[in-house]
Amino acid sequence: MRFGDRLKELREAKDLSQKALAEAAGFTAAAVSRWESGLQVPAFDAVMALCEVLGVRCTAFDGCEFAPAKGKRGRGRPIKK
Repeated sequence: MRFGDRLKELREAKDLSQKALAEAAGFTAAAVSRWESGLQVPAFDAVMALCEVLGVRCTAFDGCEFAPAKGKRGRGRPIKK
């Protein structure tokens, strides 16, 4: 299971919107959206803040794949070879 899928599952189980989760954890709704879609992987301190709001231990994400989604690029210049 991907991290983003697990995060969405936990968020929906608490009946929180992305915006509500983001505000409670001190992030933007856009950041939560990027994490759930797999475009970005949050830093460990962000994961801990999410866990606190969701009322789960960090072990709730054990076995999750933490790599950003392949084939999806964010904005900006291409990486130089």
